[in-house]
Amino acid sequence: MYDGLGLYYNKDILRTANEEVPVTWGEVRVLADKLTVRSGNEVERGGIALGNTTNVEHFSDILGLLIYQNGGDPTNPISGEVRDAIDFYALFAKSTPVYGTNLPSSTTAFARGDVAMMLAPSWRVHEIKHLNPDLDFGIAPVPKLGESEYGWATYWAEGVSSKSPHTDEAWQLLKYLSSPEVLRKLYSAQSEIRAFGEIYPRVDMADELAEAEYVSAYIQDAPLARSGPLCSFTHDVGLNDSIIDYYADTINKAMSQDLSQNDLQTLNQGVSQVLNQYGL
Repeated sequence: MYDGLGLYYNKDILRTANEEVPVTWGEVRVLADKLTVRSGNEVERGGIALGNTTNVEHFSDILGLLIYQNGGDPTNPISGEVRDAIDFYALFAKSTPVYGTNLPSSTTAFARGDVAMMLAPSWRVHEIKHLNPDLDFGIAPVPKLGESEYGWATYWAEGVSSKSPHTDEAWQLLKYLSSPEVLRKLYSAQSEIRAFGEIYPRVDMADELAEAEYVSAYIQDAPLARSGPLCSFTHDVGLNDSIIDYYADTINKAMSQDLSQNDLQTLNQGVSQVLNQYGL
């Protein structure tokens, strides 16, 4: 199963502000500040759910995207490209924050209209529809950084154990379940009880969802998407969760101070330790 990140936006808020959906990170930065409503030092309505690790539910995926777009590698955090990506992410929470820890989690805040934009995978649509069926929102491809066109991928792969006594039969079943005919039936059946079904994981079926509401942005970014050990909500209590914890600590430091080389070395040591633990 394939998923990724998309830019969720509140159509009413953008319409009232007479603004278009941002395409680049520079545009996101400017628009997020404009759409933020502040009361003293607190954010009443966020411009975009970015900058912290407390209530931005998919902060690690977003950071992974920024790292790749900036030419870095999440598994090699000692580089300047990774440092700049962390600093840029934390910038949304520094000096004049565009999202506050006083607000609820990013998905709930978006559903309530407490934040104008957020970055999240497609499955959050179903939660938003449940929380606020009347919310008028859209999803656009992720913002771009210059000429670097990367997306972020999260996916699940089915497989067959080599120890299974019926490997041939199991593979035949998987081939059947992943056939276009069965995938279409599954998508259609799921769409009867929710906004849409599972995004087709097959490249040769991409055109069939190219215009689908809520889904098209993920299809558009899929050929550009890369993944890494920063995928949120895997609940693996292992590779992803451990590396995310090290990056979260570093982001929290970047929110209050300039990162030092020692901070990056600490991050690099932690990430390397986890990778070595899993033989990577």
